[in-house]
Amino acid sequence: MGVFTVRRMLGPIKTQMGGDSEDDGSGGGGGGGDITITNNVSGNILQATGDSKTIAGTNQLTWNNTYSVPALSASSNVFIAGANANLYIQGTDSDGSSKMYKLAVIDGGFYVVPSGSTGLTPP
Repeated sequence: MGVFTVRRMLGPIKTQMGGDSEDDGSGGGGGGGDITITNNVSGNILQATGDSKTIAGTNQLTWNNTYSVPALSASSNVFIAGANANLYIQGTDSDGSSKMYKLAVIDGGFYVVPSGSTGLTPP
């Protein structure tokens, strides 16, 4: 029976494994392609632009570390849409146990309900 030897391959796998050594500049796979970031401001969240070589920072939604805890900040309304698209927050129950809570609108009322609760009806 043979002995298995662990070896580390140095260099791009794409060229060492017999693949195409030419980089098409797409930025995927072998790397090395140029990517442009527009609106590159600290805290801006990056979004796809539809151009394979460009991503853009959006100033409507930012990651903010200036508070005592990291915060997601928005400069406009935030809309959560889609099937099962809910907003959850973490908190503690009356026993001090960590729980997740769902923000819900039920029959026109706004409620904070324990995650996983079923058959909820407004008071």
